[in-house]
Amino acid sequence: MSHYKVIEGIRYDRKILETVDKKIVKDAHPFITLQLAQEILPLTKDEREITPTEKRSFYYLLSTYQWENEAEQWLRTQLEEPLQESLAESVNRIVVRQFGLKGLQLDLGEEEIQAQHKLVEMGLPFSKALEKAVRFLADGKFSPTPFLTPREAIRNIYQLWEEDEKTRQQLNEKLHSLLNHGSRVKLLPWLPEMDAMEDPNEREEYLATLSDEVDIIYPTEMESVKDYWIFYLTIEKLSYFGWILIDRESIVAPYIYGDNF
Repeated sequence: MSHYKVIEGIRYDRKILETVDKKIVKDAHPFITLQLAQEILPLTKDEREITPTEKRSFYYLLSTYQWENEAEQWLRTQLEEPLQESLAESVNRIVVRQFGLKGLQLDLGEEEIQAQHKLVEMGLPFSKALEKAVRFLADGKFSPTPFLTPREAIRNIYQLWEEDEKTRQQLNEKLHSLLNHGSRVKLLPWLPEMDAMEDPNEREEYLATLSDEVDIIYPTEMESVKDYWIFYLTIEKLSYFGWILIDRESIVAPYIYGDNF
């Protein structure tokens, strides 16, 4: 059996991922504890130097599972992450170093982030929401709506419909290339006035009056910024727009959907 586990064409350390899976199922505990975190770090081949594949595996666990705060903080310290980061440092660590998307344009807004942090007490911090969003953008394919994910749009446009490893690799390479050339992610602003409107038509009319000031389109399913960190995505070469939704309370799994226009 291979030492690696491939998920959506990306290679991870099999032993690290499977140890956590088995432990969580055995203990029926939904959170990764400090004890478990301290058990998985020695699984690296050389504890003195964590390889890129091993580090990628730990980041996969951080963005996929729920962690007790103490456990997450401890592991991030072992990965030599600074405990306090500026927005620019977080973006560079997540978008560039973890996912290699140095050409992806980001419009996030530090004041907007701080305002949204206050929407949910003890909610998911922005840096972790961004990490989840970029991971889901890079390798996620699930959509609970009839609308398209970026991968589905690529499949349709480039006719990559087979489910074999070669096709998955082609999808990964095409998506990575498109994200690095003319694609943009913008944090959707919170508009409290719109949240108070129950009539969808009233919301649409309100957004139309802001079209010159707010360069975004709100989700088709009308999810609220109060409930989700919502990232508005445009992929220029696909003529694609959509949304990446990260639940502020980490109850609903991340998802992404959109459409070609």
